[in-house]
Amino acid sequence: MQKLLRSLQKVITLLILAGLFAAPNSALIARSALAQDLPPADIAADEGGAQIVTGEWSYSNFAVASVIQEPVVALLDIGPRLQGDYNFIPRTSQILGLLTSPMTPSPATYQVMIPQTPAGSSVDLDNDSELDAGVQVYQLIVGTNMVGDSYLEQLEQGGYSSVLSDPLTGALTQGTLLVYAPDDAQGFPRGAGDDGVLFTGDDPAVSLPAGYTLVSFNTDGDVSFDRAQNAVMNTLEPPSEMSPDFSDQGITDSFNSLIDVLAQRYSYTELRNLDWEAIRAEYLPQIEAAEAADSIEDYYVALYDLAMSIRDSHVAVSTRSFGIGTAPVIRVLQQLNGSLGAGVVELSDGRFIVNYVDPSGPAAEAGWVFGTEIVSVDGAPLAERIATMPLFDPESTPEGIRLAQIGYALSFPAGAETTIEYRQPGETELKSIAMTAAEGAATSDASTAAAPRPEISFETLPSGYGYIQWDAFNDPLYKLAVWEKFLSTVKTAPGIILDMRNNVGGSQSLFMTLASYLFTEDAPAQMHWIDEAFYDETVGDFVTYFQADADLYSPKPELTYTGIVVVLVNENTVSSGEYFPQFLQNQGRAIIVGQHGTDGAGGPVERASLPGEITFQFTKGRTFFAGTDELNLEAKGVTLDVRVPVTEESVQAVLAGEDPVLDAAIV
Repeated sequence: MQKLLRSLQKVITLLILAGLFAAPNSALIARSALAQDLPPADIAADEGGAQIVTGEWSYSNFAVASVIQEPVVALLDIGPRLQGDYNFIPRTSQILGLLTSPMTPSPATYQVMIPQTPAGSSVDLDNDSELDAGVQVYQLIVGTNMVGDSYLEQLEQGGYSSVLSDPLTGALTQGTLLVYAPDDAQGFPRGAGDDGVLFTGDDPAVSLPAGYTLVSFNTDGDVSFDRAQNAVMNTLEPPSEMSPDFSDQGITDSFNSLIDVLAQRYSYTELRNLDWEAIRAEYLPQIEAAEAADSIEDYYVALYDLAMSIRDSHVAVSTRSFGIGTAPVIRVLQQLNGSLGAGVVELSDGRFIVNYVDPSGPAAEAGWVFGTEIVSVDGAPLAERIATMPLFDPESTPEGIRLAQIGYALSFPAGAETTIEYRQPGETELKSIAMTAAEGAATSDASTAAAPRPEISFETLPSGYGYIQWDAFNDPLYKLAVWEKFLSTVKTAPGIILDMRNNVGGSQSLFMTLASYLFTEDAPAQMHWIDEAFYDETVGDFVTYFQADADLYSPKPELTYTGIVVVLVNENTVSSGEYFPQFLQNQGRAIIVGQHGTDGAGGPVERASLPGEITFQFTKGRTFFAGTDELNLEAKGVTLDVRVPVTEESVQAVLAGEDPVLDAAIV
């Protein structure tokens, strides 16, 4: 009998141990009474706990409508993240809801039906030095389900949230959380401890009733608890995401408000040695004259001149009015309404040669042909004249500015006389000729202009390489669907070529999602590859925001491509179109090929609304290679691994419809 009792005692002991170690998220069989000694939480509106979550999604950011498509409302399990695990991706524990109104205009409304017992991970947050069953903690977010799974992937969880965090440390500072306790013996912080930061080891705790409790907290570290059946969890917009709106102000007042914002929030004031008060004084007479004349067009022209003077591709002014929007360009072109009837291109060896001759223009009459070298204009080297040519689009790099100006190298006022020094192909003799600019003479052959490309397309090249191109990081659901279809066709390809030439950028979350398909869980990318700095009103300066060290890998292993990746870029590869190849390059995952460097537009953008449906866009964030003070893109672009030289032969190849850059990518 004693032997039987000892055997039963062993079995019971084993069962207890199995409960302790095999099911850490369940209630413990044996636990300390210390948690029972915690004071109970002071509960407001105690109706037995939440049964439904409702709230409003409010936003002012200009990009929301284009970036967040097919918005998804979800409660995300963030317990592990409160303890520093940023690689935790809640999937089975996500609680999905739905919008109950259209997403536009702001605010939109939503609701989430919550299960009686959620399936999240439990965390012990009461700081009582004992192993307790713990609680489940959920934040509400509104994100985009780009990948199309029945849950939100890691990169899809960065939308609007019910909480805000400290930009420097990542610690939660204010908002609402939904907390689930499996019984009435679990603790939760009732406020911040001496360090002033919630969810750290010195937080005092209280015990929570079983079930759901809505927890609200603020920047002072104060915490309150609510057990109403309807838990209201509104999203919060970070100050750095709020788009300024001065559209209800007058012309002069809105201009002054804009300058005030730019003086604080424009990212590269020091880089470009800008004096915003001097800029205000320079343009104010023009602005005041526009208001006196009640002329939105004159206001737009002044803002256009200001934007172009910054020399930042991300700084631009726009309007819905075509007539007003074209006014600055027409004004300049009226001064360059004549031409010699020839276009030029700069070769890698520094020479400028003719690449087009209008058969009816002055250049043809002078005997110019393809390859004629233009040396000087009115006694000055052609390079000097090019440097004085106007820009019609903002440019960030010296190379980009030069390429944009070359198109007007041989343009003059109609009827203007000029003296050109040139050298014919195969000759050493330098010739000089007086020429008169003709109105209507062409500088390029419109009939050979490349046909518009589709937004995104792919094919298999004769070499066996997969090839895909797309125009922008927009329309996330569409672009991602085509990307996945492309990857499904290139499993055995020796390499893939991603043609990012003329890609104008867009959504950061989309470019990171597309890139993730080129990494495996065993060999992931590091998401913290750049540091980002934004203006912080509490500090009065730019501060580097906290970024978690987290892994990035394909959300669909069956579509992951692990072969050679080559990315093609050019001078019209802009913003996210640059970050995407640079990210792959930084991770050792791609070779970058091009004839010219990229645009050099480095940093997130903001747009201010002004009277007359005018918007002024500016760079609001700085980006650096992680852990350094080296700007990764701004004013320099992506570093080319292979620079394809511009030669007479390559120029001829382009005119013949060939693609020397693509040819160089196939190795």
